[in-house]
Amino acid sequence: MNKKISKKKLLSQNFLKDKALVSSLVEKSSINKKDTVLEIGPGNGIITTELLRKAGYVIAVEKDPDLFEKLLLKYKNRKDIEVHNSDILQFDLPKYEYKVFSNIPFSIEGTLVRKLIDHPHNPPVDAYLIMRRDVATRMVGIPKEGLFSLLHKPWFDLEIFHDFKREDFKPEPKVQSSMLRFTKKKKPIIDFEMKENYRLFLEKAFGGGGRIKQNLSPLFSKTQLYRLSSDLGFGLNSIPTQLSFEQWLGLYNFFIKSVDSKTPTITKKK
Repeated sequence: MNKKISKKKLLSQNFLKDKALVSSLVEKSSINKKDTVLEIGPGNGIITTELLRKAGYVIAVEKDPDLFEKLLLKYKNRKDIEVHNSDILQFDLPKYEYKVFSNIPFSIEGTLVRKLIDHPHNPPVDAYLIMRRDVATRMVGIPKEGLFSLLHKPWFDLEIFHDFKREDFKPEPKVQSSMLRFTKKKKPIIDFEMKENYRLFLEKAFGGGGRIKQNLSPLFSKTQLYRLSSDLGFGLNSIPTQLSFEQWLGLYNFFIKSVDSKTPTITKKK
């Protein structure tokens, strides 16, 4: 039974092996002794030990029962850490301010990032997550903005914190890995109360993959579209991903002030 669990785990999670690299990454992070840090999938504790040097308190959540028992033994005399044998997707996130620093399983990376960043009441103030590079860059909006990056940039700063080499891990993954960082903005660009309105606007504007002129025609008049195209510097025949975050922000702000001023919420009217 344990062998099956281990093999399954190796398919979705590759563990860092260089303590110096881990120490450097933790040192460069914003983590300090005032912070509580959530670590997901700590494995053998190579990251956990470095987090305990820098953070005030660590919450480690490990799904594998064998690894969980080893972590309990390793940190049994410490009062600055709690270790849970739990599935992070079912785990209740802290209700107070916290940060995240984790090497997460590839198999749940998208679902997990959304659980953290989209938490309705208490997302982490700062998060560092090792994941597949293509997924991380897409979430950041590299090389082009997508719905995920556009939907979160008004409230979070998104960046690639570090690019790894395959040989940094054991076993070596078949894909490239990066560390995604997202940090909660101290002052949001859009009021949180308008988050649903902004989401509906973007979903309508992205449409079914059509051109900007087609997708935005239900939201703006032809005159407004030509004016916005000129003022914001985009082509009406562009596809949604060719516009920058700043251009989308300009479109949304114009919509709120000039088009939707009397109706603060976009409805699904035909």
